[in-house]
Amino acid sequence: MKHLREKAGYSQRTFSAEIGSPTYAFVSQIETGRGRVPPDQIRVWANVYGIEARKFLQMIMRFYDPETFAVLFDEEPEVRDGTAFPDLAEAGAAAEPVESDGEGAIEPETSADDAEPSSGRR
Repeated sequence: MKHLREKAGYSQRTFSAEIGSPTYAFVSQIETGRGRVPPDQIRVWANVYGIEARKFLQMIMRFYDPETFAVLFDEEPEVRDGTAFPDLAEAGAAAEPVESDGEGAIEPETSADDAEPSSGRR
């Protein structure tokens, strides 16, 4: 997700504004696997990323729900193996989906390079 956001030219703050989120922390949580894009926001996020909503959903479903994804796309090897998503391949994520922790959260690749400074207020 971070790759898609950066490719579209957004910081977490500007992306948050585009999707109508009052805080960039929401985007950060999703990018680090501590949350999911709400189903009613799939089209909004895809539009801001500049990709088709169906393709975006396939991309994230591959990580969010690998078993359902496998059942749905077993007959479409390019979708199943991720090569249908050049944006993921560019980010080096096409090969293997991230494993679920069994409770709906995904185990992310964490990175501190996208953290934005805090205002110091809580």
